[in-house]
Amino acid sequence: MLRHKYCAIRTLFLCVFSAALMMVSASAADAAYLIHSHTDVTRSIFSISKAADQGSIGLMFVQEDGQSYGLPVYRAGQGCTVTVQGSAAQMRIFPVDVVGSEGAVRWTNELAPSIGQMRVTVSEGVQTISAADFKNYTNRLTGTYTYEAGAGYRLSNAGYYLVSYTDNGLTPSSVIVQVQGDTASLVPNTPSGSVTTGSSADSGMFAPPETAGSAPSAQAQSVTAEQNSAPVLVNGKKVLFDAYTIREGVHGFTYFKLRDLAAALSGTEKQYEVTWDKAAESVLLISGLPYTLTGGELSAGTAGTKTAVLSSSPIYKDGLPVSLTAYVIGKNNYFKLRDIAELFNFSADWDNDAMCIIIDTTKPYTP
Repeated sequence: MLRHKYCAIRTLFLCVFSAALMMVSASAADAAYLIHSHTDVTRSIFSISKAADQGSIGLMFVQEDGQSYGLPVYRAGQGCTVTVQGSAAQMRIFPVDVVGSEGAVRWTNELAPSIGQMRVTVSEGVQTISAADFKNYTNRLTGTYTYEAGAGYRLSNAGYYLVSYTDNGLTPSSVIVQVQGDTASLVPNTPSGSVTTGSSADSGMFAPPETAGSAPSAQAQSVTAEQNSAPVLVNGKKVLFDAYTIREGVHGFTYFKLRDLAAALSGTEKQYEVTWDKAAESVLLISGLPYTLTGGELSAGTAGTKTAVLSSSPIYKDGLPVSLTAYVIGKNNYFKLRDIAELFNFSADWDNDAMCIIIDTTKPYTP
């Protein structure tokens, strides 16, 4: 196979999420993920058979040239196939090792296609060959090669794989496929409840909730937070948020500034006030009250990374204690969007077509 390093994940963070998911299933046995182009969300570009979930289970962060990229993770059964949905596609697959909290791509161990047919340009001209025979043509190529519809790979061995698709030189749409084996060790440090179910296709923009009132999961006291400028619509209006993605194991979840959410919801039926009890060093949330601006709300964040410290401050909602995972970044508290949505019973979802987070205070929270 080709030996040069492939920059499959040099994409903007939001482009990662545009590898949106749609389910097609005649039965549980043949359920599949359809991954869509980030340049045209109506066009499916490749499929992953033997789908294990209703959507992405979160993010895996992958390092390349000192930079970190978050890619959505999709789980599938052993023997799953990754096949292109149209012709003129360039698709490459690399195994990924989990090292600490990140994925390390084995660039020199690129997989060979094994299903369907390909078209290759060699000195004799353009030829149609079996995809399984492509490895014998890599040193003979004099031009481009393409996959015919239905061509691709069969992933028989358990593990993680980086799948990257490009078409006509456009920015690649990349995802991680986790092929499940008989051992649970394939999901190191996966947060509890990180699998989404139902009609919502969570592309990893934010995590499913931890139950309000439950003890925070054990985490390091200090972690790295990466600035995330995902677009957000609140009751149909685009609102600017200062948000950060924080890694939990191999996945990443987006945290919102508590006061930003309060400011955005002020005046709606789900408004709440935020105050700080200095004497008790506690965060007080009061439902039904308009939010009092303190300055700096709903402003753009600073690109790059910051240090996030796990907050130990008690949190009270309407006088009753709640136990939520919170981080202090700078001088502000940040929470998972779905945690706050559950706490105040409003809808928070990911819209695959608009490629943004949708907050709707007229609808109740749904897991």
